[in-house]
Amino acid sequence: MSDRYHFKIALHAVVFLFPNWLLLLLQDELSKTRQRLQVIVDKQSRLRSTRNELRPIATHARLLYNLLSAMPSVNHMYQLSIQQFIQILQLSLQRFI
Repeated sequence: MSDRYHFKIALHAVVFLFPNWLLLLLQDELSKTRQRLQVIVDKQSRLRSTRNELRPIATHARLLYNLLSAMPSVNHMYQLSIQQFIQILQLSLQRFI
């Protein structure tokens, strides 16, 4: 006989002989799973809240980047490095917020 068959027989014997034990085990796993799901739901809620708080800042940064990246088409002297952009963004956000 195969090991799989022996395992099935042993599992049926455990369920038949110890149904309360198995029920308690399943209830414990169900409780743990519910707790994990609640943690996930809480994290999703916090992420959604944080995303909504940061959305206006991201929109502002996107608009500023688009404006500054279009400036070299007016004159090549208006090219900015990423470091300069970050400094301008920080100043702008201080005024914006």
